[in-house]
Amino acid sequence: MVSPVRVAPVALLVALAACSSTGCDPTRAGFLEGINCANGGYQQRELVLNQGLAQAQANELEQKAQAAEAANAATTAQAQLAARQRQMAGLDAKLGNLRQKLKAAAARQGADSDAIRRISVQMADLSRQQDAARHDPLEANMRAIEDRQRQIVKMLNDLN
Repeated sequence: MVSPVRVAPVALLVALAACSSTGCDPTRAGFLEGINCANGGYQQRELVLNQGLAQAQANELEQKAQAAEAANAATTAQAQLAARQRQMAGLDAKLGNLRQKLKAAAARQGADSDAIRRISVQMADLSRQQDAARHDPLEANMRAIEDRQRQIVKMLNDLN
């Protein structure tokens, strides 16, 4: 028969081990935590840590995918901006040619001064429109600018 004096300290240690920790932490594997680890606490702690690792890996993959999407969007936006800037440069060159034609038409003997004045007003408006488009080329209505340039070309051709 086992004496109650010998059983009491062991029972007390088992009770303390059960109450002292809710899980197993191998980094603090003292005597009381060791009892919990022996009762399946270690496997439960390992499961929790593995679930946390899996969630962290899933988050990392999602962040990498979002970063790749953002990089693709930035590349696309840069390409669109470069195309618009080239288009604006072409429109600016055409506006310069129109100014030269207007100047030549105004210098001709017997030029219609009212028509020259109307065309000058149209070209000033076009110039302002192109300046505004230069500040935000992605939002600019390039077709409207091109249409106005064609109208001015027609007006200049009608002067001849």
